Amino acid sequence: MERRRSAGAESGSEPLASRARRAGFWASADAGVRTVLGFAVTVVLARILQPAEFGVLAMAMAFYGLAAVVSDSGVGTALIQRRNITHEEESAVFFFNLMSSLLLAACMLGIAPLAASFLRHPELQQIIGMLAGGLLLGALGSIHVSLLTRSMQLRTIARVNFWSTLLSGALAVALALWGFGVYALAWQFLVQSFVQAALLWTWHPWKPTLVWRMACLPPLLQFGWRWMAARLIDTAYLQVSNAVVGKVFGANDLGLYTRAQSTQQLPTTLLSGVLSRVFLPAFSEASGSRVRLANALARSSQIAMMVSVPAMLGLALVAEPVVLMLFGPSWSFAAELLRVLCLAGMLMPLHVLNLSALLAQGRAGLVLRIELLKKCFALSFFSAACFHGLEAIAWSQVATSLVSFFVNAYCCGRTLGFGAWRQIGSLWRVALAGLIMAAAVAGADLLSPGFAPVRLAWLVAVGIGTYLFSCLLLQLASISQIWSAVQSLLRRPTSS
Repeated sequence: MERRRSAGAESGSEPLASRARRAGFWASADAGVRTVLGFAVTVVLARILQPAEFGVLAMAMAFYGLAAVVSDSGVGTALIQRRNITHEEESAVFFFNLMSSLLLAACMLGIAPLAASFLRHPELQQIIGMLAGGLLLGALGSIHVSLLTRSMQLRTIARVNFWSTLLSGALAVALALWGFGVYALAWQFLVQSFVQAALLWTWHPWKPTLVWRMACLPPLLQFGWRWMAARLIDTAYLQVSNAVVGKVFGANDLGLYTRAQSTQQLPTTLLSGVLSRVFLPAFSEASGSRVRLANALARSSQIAMMVSVPAMLGLALVAEPVVLMLFGPSWSFAAELLRVLCLAGMLMPLHVLNLSALLAQGRAGLVLRIELLKKCFALSFFSAACFHGLEAIAWSQVATSLVSFFVNAYCCGRTLGFGAWRQIGSLWRVALAGLIMAAAVAGADLLSPGFAPVRLAWLVAVGIGTYLFSCLLLQLASISQIWSAVQSLLRRPTSS
């Protein structure tokens, strides 16, 4: 019988806390560099392309997003969650993902002409075909990402994402300047998927074995299909709602909405990527003790919200100068949407952490039921908002975020004894510091100059200074914890 390996064994005898700190450093570096670099490329492209062209890509991504979730079937997450795995199981997951992606790519090619006709954009047929190629390339490297995440060896992932984002972004800008239009965005996605797959196979030693058994898959699918279904529900809601916006309001309005959405998601995606990569494996190792897991959830929630609250409130307050300076006057309406969407994004770290804690306990079935319940509320809010315009749709996201927090936290309260009111009670100082910062920035805006870059710099400086002073005044312990973690990371070797 093949010997099983644990996540701890893959990383030697190094303590969990030490590995989590180093993983946090590389996850932060990866998310930060990739998000900022990708956003910089988007800013340049937004100056060259029109909102309608971004809207067409968003329509095509609706089909890719659904296929990408189904192709993995949650087995990659199951590998991360399991304490022990064999190489045979890893190989089974690899070939399962590859065959699933082949089937789904063929489905995308078949649906492409119908989608182009229904949405009245002929170019969608070719773009969906290009995204189908990206789906296949993504499947080639998905097992490497799961194994690196499982062992908290995130340095390789950071290197891969940096080079793939840089090279694909440079190509997209060049193609946009040469007049390729929306196809520049599609080529950016395809090239990024290719570079990621090539580098993962080059820099990570894992290779599949041709001898594997289908019997390895059912135990992984038992966990994975529930997690896949939960992700599919979430992705379907997001992508289908974008497609509905494009159909009802047009590609130009969809481009404005998705630009506001992606700008709001810049800090939340960065933070959520770090949290999901670090805390799912860390929570999984702590899942043997209910008290230990609840304490880890409490500490991580406070640290995450200390970043999310000022980031989202601050971005909402400076939405107008940010949009005008980065994207130009043709995107000005996106600022109104951005202000509202920031309020919805503020609670995103709590969503990620609560669900990670449930998954660490092997409660994928509960997560699926949670997603079904939340999407019933979300669809109700979205359906009602569609009759009142884009701003109403943005406000429906705020209502969905609030309901989602209470549902997620209620379930954590049942399983860990750390429910919604205890979580809110542990975060009141963070919320107060954020409100003080918001009041200071709003007052400073009355004295700010009209020139957008100077105004933005002034408001950001006031916001950062006020928030840090408020945190010290309120004696938030997480400030010292964050600083201690940073110092510890800088003293430790960064190999892995």
